[in-house]
Amino acid sequence: MSAHRAVYPGSFDPVTRGHVDVIARAAALFDEVYVTVMHHPDKPGCFSIAERRTLLEAAVAPWPHVRVDASGELLALYTRRIGAHVVVRGVRDGRDLALEASMSWMNHRLNPDLETVYLMAAPEWGYVSSSRARELARYGAPLDALVPDGVAAALAQKFRPPAERATQATTVTEANESDGGDRVRGGTDGSGV
Repeated sequence: MSAHRAVYPGSFDPVTRGHVDVIARAAALFDEVYVTVMHHPDKPGCFSIAERRTLLEAAVAPWPHVRVDASGELLALYTRRIGAHVVVRGVRDGRDLALEASMSWMNHRLNPDLETVYLMAAPEWGYVSSSRARELARYGAPLDALVPDGVAAALAQKFRPPAERATQATTVTEANESDGGDRVRGGTDGSGV
């Protein structure tokens, strides 16, 4: 077990530039960082777990000692299983800190070897959240300043207007019919990545 292994858990639905800032800072502090998509069955999310992992893997590429993982376990049990003793949490303000503190106390109760390190959001990312990025994407707002490269395009794909989705579906259907239906259709599960 390494005392220098940390876990940065979250939903990352999707990963934002604020998340990437916390990842970069955690990567400078720890020998190994697991950025872990925590799956909650009651919260299906905008992106599938596989899509979130793909977007995260692109975002963490600059740091070879940062790994992307996913788990549906309790965080305290997951950290014990992978041999991590530190949880990294990014906080934007006092409300975040109050919520994170209560989760930290519960995790410590379940796994007494577990400590939480809080990293305050850099001022330029204090207003950025995944939910805000999704909301802006619904209205077609530019997102490049809020999310990493590739994530803006993935969000635009998820939230493109219904008329565009219908046009694209018609175009794909016509193309399949014109070539005898041999072309494989992608995205039947609603995924855009």
